[in-house]
Amino acid sequence: MWEKIKTKIFVLISFVLSLTCFSLSAIGHTIPPGFELVTANLILKLYINRKNSQLIIQDLRNTKIWRSSPVIGEQLKVGGLWKTHLESPFILYYTDEKMQKIKQTNPIKENAVMSFQSIERGLKVNYQFVGLKIGFSLKFEIEKDYLKINIPEEDIREDGKFRIVSLRILPFLGTPSENDRGYIFVPDGCGAIRYFKCPEQRTSLLTSIYGPDSNIFSFGFREEENMRMPVFGLVKNENAFLAVITEGDFNTNINYSPSGYIVNLDRIYAEFVFRNRTAVPMKRGLWVHKVASEFLKGEREIRYFFLEGKEANYVGMAKRYREYLLQEKGFQKLKINEIPPLDLRIFCAAREKGIIFDRLIKVTSFDEVRQILEILREKGVREINLTLIGWQKGGYDSFYPNRLPVEVKLGGERGLKDLVEYANDHGIYLYLEDDYLSAFSYAGGFYPSRDAIRGLNKLIMVDDRGEEKRFLLNPYLAYEKFAQRDIPKISEYGVDGLEFSQIGNVVLSDRNRKYPLQRGESASYYLQILNLAKNNFDKILVQGGNMYTLKYVDKIISAPLEGSNYLLLDEDVPFYQIVLHGIILYTGPVANLRYSPRTQFLKQVEYGALSLFELTYEKSALLRRTNYNKLFSSYYIDWIDEIVKEYHEINENMGYLQTQFIQHHHKLVHGVYQTTYEDGTKVIVNYNEEEYTDKNINVKGLSYLVIKKEQNQ
Repeated sequence: MWEKIKTKIFVLISFVLSLTCFSLSAIGHTIPPGFELVTANLILKLYINRKNSQLIIQDLRNTKIWRSSPVIGEQLKVGGLWKTHLESPFILYYTDEKMQKIKQTNPIKENAVMSFQSIERGLKVNYQFVGLKIGFSLKFEIEKDYLKINIPEEDIREDGKFRIVSLRILPFLGTPSENDRGYIFVPDGCGAIRYFKCPEQRTSLLTSIYGPDSNIFSFGFREEENMRMPVFGLVKNENAFLAVITEGDFNTNINYSPSGYIVNLDRIYAEFVFRNRTAVPMKRGLWVHKVASEFLKGEREIRYFFLEGKEANYVGMAKRYREYLLQEKGFQKLKINEIPPLDLRIFCAAREKGIIFDRLIKVTSFDEVRQILEILREKGVREINLTLIGWQKGGYDSFYPNRLPVEVKLGGERGLKDLVEYANDHGIYLYLEDDYLSAFSYAGGFYPSRDAIRGLNKLIMVDDRGEEKRFLLNPYLAYEKFAQRDIPKISEYGVDGLEFSQIGNVVLSDRNRKYPLQRGESASYYLQILNLAKNNFDKILVQGGNMYTLKYVDKIISAPLEGSNYLLLDEDVPFYQIVLHGIILYTGPVANLRYSPRTQFLKQVEYGALSLFELTYEKSALLRRTNYNKLFSSYYIDWIDEIVKEYHEINENMGYLQTQFIQHHHKLVHGVYQTTYEDGTKVIVNYNEEEYTDKNINVKGLSYLVIKKEQNQ
């Protein structure tokens, strides 16, 4: 009897819930005619229109629907090609046998033949562009809280004269209407957002993940930050999506087009690149743009994670990406809650070009490094991570790709080993900075025509702005010939680890005839260098911190605390830091080189970064004619007291937070931001000159306040 009553109650509840869902659907959440259900789980439903392969993803947590194509109203005022673009799930870019002109099309315009095949968690759609004799497939699948789209490499066909250049996937997913609130997110440096606005822009943003794969490379002079993580996102009202490129990220662009650029729709999407575009020199200094004939191999895959409610913002996106890294990519949470050491770099020597003979400019010998360390220890700074720069033969950057032996005028191998012994006796971690990208033609065993990276136009990549031409070393040779030779020898000095200056910032393809490499293959050799170092040393540091390196390193040096300041973007956000804080330690840029000392210090506090200083025993003016003339203020006597003060301040106020996740970040009022950690600690930073007051909270101008867990209760 009771079982029958329970069954009736369950049926009644289900009926009421179905009516509620129907009511919600009636309020703008209705699945339109022509779409049929493909698959579903407890969180998402996937629908497809077999006429044009448009998609709809429904979030069952709130019945919100995400359309791959917007509803075209009169306000859009589009026709012709762009009308069919808006109605298509992708835009195809292709070229002909001359590989010069690039055209764009879509399956609707070309009347592509589509066939549908059911797969375990979704649908595979085969597209045949009959007129172009091009074909490929897209697999649409629902798993957990995300839509996965995969482009199987084996299904790609090019049977005529036309060649695929790129595919722009779901370029109009989630495009907002005039009344929608929200913003787009791009991983520019630390991360940046742009709010939805009325049409006012006539430019767009197209960037390559992990930095440009360009013909001309600038050694340390790029003003733009890298897109350091293979992600982007969009927030619309109380919903959001985070897109993660899980395969093919080395050959993917992130594109953002604001409302007003061609059509009045904000849109952000991934562009999978199958052939690179480049500029080729012609006679009399003229250049012509061409498409490379080489097909970029590999699978392409992207996931769209759907967020709702309180998680529908850049913080929720970062937390979801962090969860993905922990669950699927093998990252682990930091466990040891120890006092963070001072991160200190000391510059030793560089070469100054002379009319007849070059000379070594020595600004810190190994004995003088020890003197600086002793002064810091006397002032209470006993935990130190020390990196030496310019320790190798000829000083900084002199004889790459060769680095050994240790420079004699600094103390030589014996002097370095004595310094290592001192460091070991006093609990100091000692690292050597190294670079496996730079190379000079006068260095033994390196020949630019054979060993240097060649750009997409097959020309040797060289920076000739200095006294000597600097080349980029082919990554295969960097690992096979130089890293495997030198890293084991360096480990014999007894140092604790290496700090890599370029591997975390640069990854390029190489059209070298003997050792050609696609961009992902270049990265694989850099990772082999990191892994080799990991097997020979206790710890590894990397500068910059492109995502592909982070599984192999123990700390990021000079992690990005700002973006590229593109006019198209409105403000920076700490997406990078929210993802990584509590997983890997990171510092901000060199503190004694801050262009705005107080505000950049506050940014470091807001973003949970450790301090980093770079010193010399002699005054840095001695380096002004060397290729390391960026140290405009590094004289240790000028900075010792400031280092001690900042180190103790950061450690006492925030040192214990280094192993914790950042759980929230938001703007309280203009110029005032709050970062919240997993134990409830709140850090409020006030960039205004006026004091910030809210109830019992007071934060002085250009200052910050740490409210610890017990103070919140």
